[in-house]
Amino acid sequence: FVIAVIIASLAYNVTTYAINSEWIYYSNENDVSKLYKIRKDGTGLKRLSTETAYDIAVLNDWIYYYNNSKTGGVFRTKTNGSVTEKLIDGFEIIPLSFVLPAPIPKSCTKPAKKTVL
Repeated sequence: FVIAVIIASLAYNVTTYAINSEWIYYSNENDVSKLYKIRKDGTGLKRLSTETAYDIAVLNDWIYYYNNSKTGGVFRTKTNGSVTEKLIDGFEIIPLSFVLPAPIPKSCTKPAKKTVL
């Protein structure tokens, strides 16, 4: 587990990430901070969204994140990348806890570095 996080951080220049039982979801700075996932063992690399992703959180089958582009706001994407929805329009900094349907344990979301929008 720790090795996969280190490998992902070095190889893919991770901005922020979140982890569930099998996957690491992260913002890939080498691809303009697009949302990616990789298995904890380092296999299964996949880009999930064409939106930039910051302050990532995973809850059930959804990944929640901020996007600070010109179409910015709070988004959610299915963990398989099949659906992306915009939840909140604009650049306001809103804690994800106000957007998510349930509280997220601190162990499920880990910023690699602080991002200021």
